[in-house]
Amino acid sequence: MMKNSTTYLFNILLMVFILFGFNQKLYSQTPVQATIENTNPSDPQILEALNGGGMTLYLDTGDGLVRGVRNRQIATFSNGEAAGFGMEEGILFTTGRASEDLASRNNALTKSFEAQSTTYSDSDLTGIFNEATRDVVIYKFKVTLADHTSAIRAVFQFGSEEYPDYVGSVYNDAFGFFVRPVSAGATLPGGASVINMARLPYSNNPISINTVNYGYAGSAGSSTYPGLDLTQSEHYIVNGHSTQVSGGLVVDNTNPNPAPIYIEYNGLTNLITYDLINLTPGETYEFKIAIADAGDTQYDSGVMIKRVQGTTGADVKIEKIIDMMDPGYNDEVKFTLTASNLGPYDATGTLVNDLLPSGYTYVSHTTSKGTYDPNSGEWNIGNLQAIFEEVTLEITATVNETGEYMNVATITSDEPDPDLENNLARVTPNPLCFETLLFYEDFGISNPNVNSGRTTTPYMPLDSYSFGTSYPSGTNSEARIDNGHYAVVSPLYIKDGWDPNDLSNYFWTPGMLDDIIAEAGAVTDISGTLSGAALAINTNNDLDIFYQRDQLLDYDDTYRYSFWMYLVEGPAKIAIDIRQKSTGKILGTYATEVFSDTGISKGKWTNVQLYFSIPPLQDLDCEIGEVVIELRNDLEQSAGSRFYIDNIGLTQLGSTCPEPADPLQVDCPIPPPSISNPMLLNRARQ
Repeated sequence: MMKNSTTYLFNILLMVFILFGFNQKLYSQTPVQATIENTNPSDPQILEALNGGGMTLYLDTGDGLVRGVRNRQIATFSNGEAAGFGMEEGILFTTGRASEDLASRNNALTKSFEAQSTTYSDSDLTGIFNEATRDVVIYKFKVTLADHTSAIRAVFQFGSEEYPDYVGSVYNDAFGFFVRPVSAGATLPGGASVINMARLPYSNNPISINTVNYGYAGSAGSSTYPGLDLTQSEHYIVNGHSTQVSGGLVVDNTNPNPAPIYIEYNGLTNLITYDLINLTPGETYEFKIAIADAGDTQYDSGVMIKRVQGTTGADVKIEKIIDMMDPGYNDEVKFTLTASNLGPYDATGTLVNDLLPSGYTYVSHTTSKGTYDPNSGEWNIGNLQAIFEEVTLEITATVNETGEYMNVATITSDEPDPDLENNLARVTPNPLCFETLLFYEDFGISNPNVNSGRTTTPYMPLDSYSFGTSYPSGTNSEARIDNGHYAVVSPLYIKDGWDPNDLSNYFWTPGMLDDIIAEAGAVTDISGTLSGAALAINTNNDLDIFYQRDQLLDYDDTYRYSFWMYLVEGPAKIAIDIRQKSTGKILGTYATEVFSDTGISKGKWTNVQLYFSIPPLQDLDCEIGEVVIELRNDLEQSAGSRFYIDNIGLTQLGSTCPEPADPLQVDCPIPPPSISNPMLLNRARQ
C-alpha cells in the first residue's frame, strides 16, 4: 500500500490573526447519513449555502467554479448534526465524489475517485504544499462587507482518507480559503495582499494532512518528514481508523472501530472557526475556496463549510453544568458556569445573570474573575479577551423540597454579538419525584418573513389586549406594541416590525443588525434561539387578562403553575387567578410582588411559581369542575409595565413529591348571604 515518495519544503507563515477551534459534539447514538440536498448545485445555490449574513456574495468576471467538476466534487447537505458533523447544514467540496463521501460511514478502507485526469497548479495551493495539484477544486466569489461588519468568519471541517497511513509523507492533501482586497478602500491586516483563512487554532499552520492529525506519523510516512506537525491532535477526530502505535508509527489502518461520523473519511478536524479581523466595512474582497490531492489522485479529501459570514463585535458564550443530575432533597449541588468570548473582538462590560430559582438555597460561590452577587444573580466579569480567555463561576446550593429546578444563565456584553444562540445556558436536575405535566406553552418560533415574526395566541381573551400588527400594516401603536397591545414574537424581531422612521422612540430590547449579528444587549427567549418566541405584553391601566387556559383538576391533589418573565421596563405586577368555568367565580388568586426597574428582576429571566391544592370533594360545599387559570395585569400603570412571558406550565405533583407548607387552597366561591325577611333586607340597605 505504498505510494511514491518525494520531499518538499514547508513554509510556515508567521502572521497574527484571531482564530480558534471548537470541540465537536459527538453523541453516543449511532450516526445516520446526512441528507444530500443537491449534487449539482448552481452558482446561486452555492452562494446561498455559503452566505452566513453580514455581507453580500456575488460572482464577477472570472469567478465561480474555476477548476473542478460541479456534479462530482460539490454537494450541499442538511441534517449534518445527526451524522456527527459539527454543523447542521453546509456544502462539501471534495477531491473525490461528494455524493459518495456523504453516503458512506467510512465503509471503504481507502476510498479513491479520480475526479480529473490532469493536474492543475494554483499558486496559492502550491504555496501550502508544492505537490497539491491533483483533483483540484477552486471556487471564487466576491464579498462586500456590510457597513457594520469589519471581519470575515469562516466555519469549516476538513477530512481525508489519507489519514492515518500517509501522515508524514508527500501525500499531504491541502486546502485553503484565500482572501484578497478588491475595491479601492479594501485592506488586509499588515498590508498583506492575500491571506489564507484555513488555519489551525494557536499554531496558525495551514491545514493539511501533515499539520493536523492523530499525533503520530503513519505506517507509510516518516516522523522526520519536513514540515510535519504532530502536536495538533486536540483538533483531530479519529473516524474509526487504527490507533495502535508501533515503533513510533500508527500501524497499517484496518478501520477496526465504529466511525462516530457518517462520512467516508478516516479522520477529520473538529469544527474550526477562523475570524479575519480589521477589514474595511463596506468594501469588497475576493474569497477563493481551494482544495487538492497531493502526490497522486488516490485517497480523497474534503472540506465541509458551514458558512462564510461578515461579522463584528464579540461572540460571548455561556456554558453551565451541574455535578449531580439526580440529587436528593437537601443535597448540596454545584453549578459550574464557564464564560468565554469567541471573537472576533474583545468584549467589554461582560455580564452574566444567574439568579438561583426557588428550588435551591444559596450556600457559597467562587469566581476566577469578576464578582458575583447571589442576591441579584449578577456575575460582573468586565473585559473578556477574544479566543484566549475563559473564566468560571462555581455556585454551591442545597436542593429544596419544592420549587423551580431549571437554572438559567444568560450572558451579554457592550458589543454587538454575531451569535446570540450561545448566550443562554440552562440545566435542569431531576430530584427524585414523579410529576405529570398537564400543559406547557413555549410559544414556538417566529417566522421573520411573515408580519415581522409576530403572531397571535388563542389563549388571549378577545376583549383583552389588542394584537400589535407590524409596520406598515399596523397603526403606530400596534407596530410599537404600545400600551394595551401584545404579540407572540421573538424578542429579537420586535424592532423589525417598527416604522423605520420611528426607531428613535424604540423601547423594547435590542434587535438584530442583520440575520446573524445581534445588537449589544439583545436577548432571546428561554430557548436561547434567535427565532424562539415569547409573549410580549405592554399593559396599561386596565387589569386585563393576557393568558387563560381551561383545565380539569383532580380533587385531593396539589399543582404547580409556573412561568418565566423578563422585565423590559417596570413597574409591573402579575396576578394568577383560578376561576370556576361554570360560574366565572374566583376560587383562588395569587399576586406577585411588584417588579421594579430598581429590583433584581430587571433585565433577566425570572421564574414565578404558584402551588395550589384542591381539597377532597367531601370537604367542599360544591363541585369545582373545570377551571380557567388566568394570567392578569395587576398594576394600574400608564407607563412602563412591559415584559416578556415564556414557558407557561401546569404540573400535577405526584404522591412522592414533597409539597409546600402553605399552598394556595382552592375553595368554592362564597355565595351571597340569603335574606328571606324583607325587613332585614331593608335594614341591610340603610
